[in-house]
Amino acid sequence: MRLHPAESRVLRLAAETPAAFVLFDCLMDADGQSLADAPLTRRRAALETLFGASERLSTSGFLPGRKTSARPGCG
Repeated sequence: MRLHPAESRVLRLAAETPAAFVLFDCLMDADGQSLADAPLTRRRAALETLFGASERLSTSGFLPGRKTSARPGCG
């Protein structure tokens, strides 16, 4: 039983079905300082500074000034 596919198959599958990673929060800054108690605006700025923009990396939507989620049961 083969557990690891050949590199050529991995490269083909990655091209056919690229992965996307969505980031929604940042609990530690680049210096290792906790942001757990910081307001979302500060955590969001740290997230964008650390990870920037990329074709396959994005941040979730964010409504400045909103204290809770617009969806029931989500904060």
